[in-house]
Amino acid sequence: VPGLDPQTGMPACPGAGTTATIDIHLQRTSDANHNPALAARPFWFDGAPWPADVAPLDCAGLPTVAAGSKDHVIRLATLAEDRETIVAPAADPTEPVSTQREMLQISSFDTDGELDRTYAFVAADDGSPESYVEIKWNAPEAAPAGGRVRFFFVARDLRGGVGVAARTVCVQ
Repeated sequence: VPGLDPQTGMPACPGAGTTATIDIHLQRTSDANHNPALAARPFWFDGAPWPADVAPLDCAGLPTVAAGSKDHVIRLATLAEDRETIVAPAADPTEPVSTQREMLQISSFDTDGELDRTYAFVAADDGSPESYVEIKWNAPEAAPAGGRVRFFFVARDLRGGVGVAARTVCVQ
């Protein structure tokens, strides 16, 4: 049965001779964990600006592609402020802590067609003020009911911060 050693205050398993510890890092001072602001970032579809979804979702002003067309390029930008600089504790407590920027994972989903990959990343060592992710998409072989394909993008900073954006393409 786990317990606390009254002399050291450390967790212990009496009689078993085993000590267990866990580090829980809490926010200190003004350090914050902001969410990536993906919805406010620019997107492009085949090189043209791709506006955010606005109701009603009709095809006016949205990219339009032919059914069965291939290799459409989706490009999105993330800014430096989407990836905070954090102090990362070393795995070994005798090692010094390091300062690094967060890695950003971009997950992409669509309601039809085929994306060339589900995940894209902005690396922690990418020091650019603006970083870009490109994903290719193939349109479905036949236009879906309503003629629209919706895309959802989720940016995760892997410390709990999440940003979401949605876009739509019309398929004829």
